[in-house]
Amino acid sequence: QVRRSTCTNCPAGCGVKVHTKEGRIVDILGDEEHPANKGSFCPKGLLAYLHGNHARRVTQPLLRVDRGEAFRTASWDEALEFTVRRLRDAESQKGRHGCHVHATASSPFGHRLGATHFAREYGTPNGPWRFRPHSLGPDGAIARMFGIAGSRLLANTQRDWANSQCIVVYGLDLAATDPMSIGPVIDARERAMEVVVIDSRTTVTATKASHALRPRPGTESIAMRGILRLLFDNDWIDDEFVREATNGADALRAELAAYPAERVAHDCGIPQAELNRVAQVIGKSRQIQVMTGGWLAAERFDDDDLRLCAALVALRGSIGIPGGGLNLLNASPFDCEEWLDAEAIGAGTAPLALEEILLERPESLGALVLDGDPCARLAGGQAARTALAQTPFVAVLGTYENATTHHADVVFPMASWLECEGLIANGNGRALQWHHKVTPPPGTCRSHLEFWTDLATAFGFAQRLPWHDATRAQWNRAAAEWALRRNPWT
Repeated sequence: QVRRSTCTNCPAGCGVKVHTKEGRIVDILGDEEHPANKGSFCPKGLLAYLHGNHARRVTQPLLRVDRGEAFRTASWDEALEFTVRRLRDAESQKGRHGCHVHATASSPFGHRLGATHFAREYGTPNGPWRFRPHSLGPDGAIARMFGIAGSRLLANTQRDWANSQCIVVYGLDLAATDPMSIGPVIDARERAMEVVVIDSRTTVTATKASHALRPRPGTESIAMRGILRLLFDNDWIDDEFVREATNGADALRAELAAYPAERVAHDCGIPQAELNRVAQVIGKSRQIQVMTGGWLAAERFDDDDLRLCAALVALRGSIGIPGGGLNLLNASPFDCEEWLDAEAIGAGTAPLALEEILLERPESLGALVLDGDPCARLAGGQAARTALAQTPFVAVLGTYENATTHHADVVFPMASWLECEGLIANGNGRALQWHHKVTPPPGTCRSHLEFWTDLATAFGFAQRLPWHDATRAQWNRAAAEWALRRNPWT
């Protein structure tokens, strides 16, 4: 049998044809009728079916009373009871505000929605809405410039990328993180359009570019300032657009006075001729777009990086035209903060970073509920990992034992995107998609939304969740329906 669905391994949103035999997945191919990938498919997606029966897959809850002991398997109900008991122990020591429910840029929609509602009803202000970069939130530079939070900003679809005359990829390695999304970029380059990569790393995407500017680590924003200065100096700006649709250009010009090309080239360790050439390519292109953000890179960018990227497209007048704009990839029309009742969670919605809590506020930490393996990308070195090991209670939602489960008290086995259905709300194109349940999950694996609903049930407030009245099999559909109807964009 063949079942069509959508891959969720990255935000590219590729269509897939899943081949099953006697209920077991035997192959996955790209769907040639899907507009995002047209039959092409990357190795990450092609090998996804191997996860279902992998020998190291966690298929039963794991728990331990002492972290010095080995995990033992448990039933789903026993693991829930253990989690409730330990959360209440942590609550007695640190209060409910000591519970932190974490989410990453790659967390599924069911986790963000379910965890947000659980945190709200439980009474902690430290839910998924807190764990995103300030630059992507409602108070970031992008929100101030465009009137829309950076987490939602996606100017044009993959199909429109071919209309660009110049694509600037800033601090992003699409070819490695979102392999299928690099296809339209390469298509544009092969049509004699310019592709510029600005990154301190030697990336796969840089090898595909027309021009690759590689400044010293930490000087990428200086290189961008040098390019902006050259746009002003050579009159490569759209005066009419800047005059009619922007403000602050004069202040920006004054700021850039301290960044002449020779100084920028010296500080960044790049040839001045190369800096001039890249600025000219951008300045001579009518439609330009800047791509940055992404699901692995977003946390590395601060307000200044994104402000400069936005200024680049604004100075060229490349907003609101085909092929132009600022694309912060892995964008979504949904914002967790829309699902909150401020009175229910109390004050405190400033962004948090997991490293910040572990290293700077360990005394406030009573419990952590983590999705996936954030420890693998945890900044702060051994100090942060030591602080994680000292957290009173850690629960992990995952599919394998990993660097994060090493510090956990309980691990709940999660179903993969092939083993449950749900909304795909984050993507590199302006589309919402759906993934179907193709095969039953192994053991007692369940979806993220099921976990949060079951935990809310154990605490006695599940009836306040918008999807609770539906049957378990319909929870993901009911939750998506509620969110879609509530969001003014959809």
